[in-house]
Amino acid sequence: MGFIPAIFLLLRLLAACGDDDETAPMINEVAYTAADYRFIGTQFLPSGMTELTSANDGMELHHQQLLSLPKGMTADDLIAGLMSGEGGPPPTGLDAVGGVGALNPGLLGSVALDLAAGNYVMVCFVPNA
Repeated sequence: MGFIPAIFLLLRLLAACGDDDETAPMINEVAYTAADYRFIGTQFLPSGMTELTSANDGMELHHQQLLSLPKGMTADDLIAGLMSGEGGPPPTGLDAVGGVGALNPGLLGSVALDLAAGNYVMVCFVPNA
């Protein structure tokens, strides 16, 4: 078998593997750094399948939870509601959609989420001294 026919056979085999009806879905990749009392990263997340990665650069345990805000609620409204609750329930209408679990300092974690279009806030509920 010559060089040219071998390349042609290889190209035909590769083309047979890539059927247009079975294309893999696009997965967005977004990375954040958790520092003590803040997240460093993009302000906007894409909707759809998204791999969310978080690195803990802080000195304390951190996790990353996304909360979907109900229509009409702002991040400031959420903060005011959480601060006025004094340990009570969070404001109504919030939906926890997932996030990276607890990470000790220096660790990295990721999670895949299917994010609907909407408004989210990123929070860490790990208590500290």
